Amino acid sequence: MRYGMFALLAATACGQLADDAELRRIDNGDGTWSYTLAPDFDPDLPVSDGLMTWRYAGQMKYPFNPQPIREPLEYVHGARPNLSPVEQLLATQKEDSEGRLWEALSIDEDRLVLPDDEDDPSEEGAGFEGLRSYSVDEEVYGFSPEGEKPDPQVGEVVRWSPTSWDIRDCNNDNIDDWFVWGSDGRRIESPPSGRREEAVVSINSTAGGCTGTLLRSRWVLTAAHCTYTQGGTSVSARRRGGGSNYTVRNYAGETVGIDAMWRAPGYAFGSNGSDPNDDYVLFRLNASFPSFSRDMDISNASNSRINSVDPKFHNLGYPGRLNRCNSLNTNMVSGSNINITGKNSRNLRWKGDGSGGHSGGPIFYCPGGPEVDICYWNTDGFVVAVVAGYSNYYDRLIGPRGKYFRTWAINLMNAN
Repeated sequence: MRYGMFALLAATACGQLADDAELRRIDNGDGTWSYTLAPDFDPDLPVSDGLMTWRYAGQMKYPFNPQPIREPLEYVHGARPNLSPVEQLLATQKEDSEGRLWEALSIDEDRLVLPDDEDDPSEEGAGFEGLRSYSVDEEVYGFSPEGEKPDPQVGEVVRWSPTSWDIRDCNNDNIDDWFVWGSDGRRIESPPSGRREEAVVSINSTAGGCTGTLLRSRWVLTAAHCTYTQGGTSVSARRRGGGSNYTVRNYAGETVGIDAMWRAPGYAFGSNGSDPNDDYVLFRLNASFPSFSRDMDISNASNSRINSVDPKFHNLGYPGRLNRCNSLNTNMVSGSNINITGKNSRNLRWKGDGSGGHSGGPIFYCPGGPEVDICYWNTDGFVVAVVAGYSNYYDRLIGPRGKYFRTWAINLMNAN
């Protein structure tokens, strides 16, 4: 198997657990459980779904006592090279509501879409030289202005804090859960004041609280680490007894669940490490929100385009705390005038206020307003990065770059 946390159900498992609707659970004997396969399921039969064919790779392991991630994570920098759109899709893993892990087997390249750049038509297809290759240009070598650290050396072990990056223990539980760049400039958005707020959702599960962005009526982009627990096991999409284990809530207070997730290639929790460059995942909701009206698109902005926009980037999220740790928060919060301080082909870095719950939220800009790049209430936002967490190496917040995974996301949504 590619990742150590995934395993086929063993014939010597400790025994059956209670029924879960039509599924049964089995005790793996190591503090985790898995769903059994339905009697009529053939694990050797590939399954075609849209332009992709998938093969069954085993059952996911889920913890009996899941705990949110509370410790910094590490990864080996440069252990995985840039992948072309086809390579990204072929390396994708899907987890469904029956706890089955699927790996891509083949793809119909004739049906692949290389989308135009909706926010800047002059950059159509920028960064790619065909579907089988990734262009090696300025994007690969990155951008590090004066005062910014260059990227780590290949093979260097780098530490980052993914879910509640911090310099202070807010509630005296010996867990750092707050990070603010000298001031708390975030503003509560209740009710929503523009189109972008209607596209941002809160996500809660046994892995903790995160933020996500609606890309379509039933598709949400968020951080991959939001689907894992402290021990490196996944959070089941399905709740024991039926229903969704994830509660996704929109600005109107409406809630839905999820029925499947597609993880980015390369995000191997506990394998090569948890690389924030690959910290993105797609959720398919089990229903559309009744009041769905807005979504966001992923930006294809180049380095030069991002340089021209600074500092007019923004963030929306559902942070757990505000006002320098003094108050709990359940509202949507916005941050404005965010400076992108560093970038390479797969991530962006910036300064900004944050706390646990911001993970998975969008860093975005608004190119279509009456004033260039100003986010008025009726202008759409374009996602340039997903919030992953705080990088100890860069001393900045960090997140995977939309330009790198945009084609991957659009083709997965089109195919499913």
